[in-house]
Amino acid sequence: MKKVLKTALKVLLWAVPVLLIAVLVSELAGVRYLCVLSPSMEPELPVGSLAVIIPVAPERVRQGDNLAYVKGVNIVTHKVLLNDTAERTIKTKGIAGKLEDAPVPYEAVLGVEKICIPGAGRIASAIKTPAGKTVLITAGVLTVLVLLIPEFLPGKRRGTASTESDLTV
Repeated sequence: MKKVLKTALKVLLWAVPVLLIAVLVSELAGVRYLCVLSPSMEPELPVGSLAVIIPVAPERVRQGDNLAYVKGVNIVTHKVLLNDTAERTIKTKGIAGKLEDAPVPYEAVLGVEKICIPGAGRIASAIKTPAGKTVLITAGVLTVLVLLIPEFLPGKRRGTASTESDLTV
């Protein structure tokens, strides 16, 4: 049982940095991770959820997609009603709303929502703050230390003997 717990802990400790690297690489490719702040898309995108936005050419946006676009200083994610390629605009509406939004110009399009993780948006928002980044970097350094230090302790390395009795065959 102890060995299973140690293995599970090692997997968890390695999974965190791997996940963070994957997120950083995906952000370099234009993927955005946004916290849902308003109830306009409930129940599909609940407040506090993490919405993963994949970049897409505006011409390829389809009816029914959840479109993320810039509106003033805000980013809005609403359901696509119509993509008017001739006018180079997209008509959208929040699921919970009664009225259509003003047409979205192609230049404002960021991408479409592909994944929604309920509750995870608040965590992602906290991580983006200076304090959150400090905690994240500290946790990463501690994780690496926890994984590497046992490898350098006497008797803890793989294939080494910790006592004289371990040397007998």
